[in-house]
Amino acid sequence: MIKQIYQIFYDKLPNTLNDILPVYDRCKLVTCLNPYYLVKLTPIDYSLYENFDYIPSDGMGPIKLNKYCGHQKSIRLSFDLSAMAGPVFRDMISHNESMYVLGAKPGEVDKSVQTIKQNFEGIKIAGFHHGYINDSKQQIIEEIKMSGAKVVIIGMGAPMQDEMAVLLKNSGYIGSVYTCGGFIHQIQENIMSFPEWSNKLGLRWMYRLFTQRGMLKRLLQTYPKFVITYVWFLLFQIKKT
Repeated sequence: MIKQIYQIFYDKLPNTLNDILPVYDRCKLVTCLNPYYLVKLTPIDYSLYENFDYIPSDGMGPIKLNKYCGHQKSIRLSFDLSAMAGPVFRDMISHNESMYVLGAKPGEVDKSVQTIKQNFEGIKIAGFHHGYINDSKQQIIEEIKMSGAKVVIIGMGAPMQDEMAVLLKNSGYIGSVYTCGGFIHQIQENIMSFPEWSNKLGLRWMYRLFTQRGMLKRLLQTYPKFVITYVWFLLFQIKKT
């Protein structure tokens, strides 16, 4: 069954940064998945990701394995200031559009919005709300649509943030929706991006290994399974589109 999510993931990998930039006249969904979540997702979750226009790889593992197995496809992208966030925000500013920020804890999202404003002159924030919205999803969806925001970033963790993005799309929202994981929380703590050397060398995983608790356990629990099953998929199960 895991080949189903791998096929969805592979088919929706972007080839360039331009693929994931905002559109403002229709609904566009972009989320990121890394090997940890690809392995952890259950078959119940798979159909959710068919709703997304692009699913960049938040990790060099899938990109390198694609290359080693003869599939020259995609670049590594995640929603942070050293990858997707800056280009998305600048495109939005150049089109004079506004953004809604959804995620993080109560009290944190306010600080995140202020940090974004300080780092991106001219950016317009149409509204924001924390990510603890289990009983008020429809209310928040209506608030987003009424705000006029043409870009929405959602940081609630997978798959909750992905479910919220799809709910927004199904409500008739027009604009671009990005899931952003821990970005909203991190930016309010001034954890702005990864060091430049880790980006150039493709070693973000190593940086996280030494700076984030629990990363070694997570790596050992999921990455061996991912490498074996994803290589098998690339060699014997993939359907090229």
